[in-house]
Amino acid sequence: MIDHFDPETGKRIIPNERCLTCHGDEEQKTDVRDDGSPVKIFVHSEQIKASVHGEQPCTSCHVTIDRVPHRKAPSVIVGCIECHRETWEEHQDDPDGKYERLGVVNEQIDNFMHSIHAQPSELDQSRTNATCYDCHDDHNIGELGSIQRAD
Repeated sequence: MIDHFDPETGKRIIPNERCLTCHGDEEQKTDVRDDGSPVKIFVHSEQIKASVHGEQPCTSCHVTIDRVPHRKAPSVIVGCIECHRETWEEHQDDPDGKYERLGVVNEQIDNFMHSIHAQPSELDQSRTNATCYDCHDDHNIGELGSIQRAD
């Protein structure tokens, strides 16, 4: 397989289909982290395609992945809040209205950030009381009015 690189950033372009070679395998739904704990790795490809993030490359969110296959237990850092804020800032004046809902999402983010949910947990100060994934399925975020919606 020939590697392709983004001409602007120089980063390797990893097609979602390549990620789904492993992560879309219904027979291999879990893996084991370096510390021995199990981790869910299965992602249903049809759910991704139907989600509001369906056209995004996996590496838009999973920014630490720069090659496939990746090391056994990669550090997976996903910045939902930062991405939603930056995308809204960039597209809030688009005339086609494609990003209109993102304004509401950012209002909800602001509400979250000022709530008890975003505060450090009393039991573990390194973690918040709740994350985006506590209410939203990480790969199956539907359009407004769909069954996947948490709000």
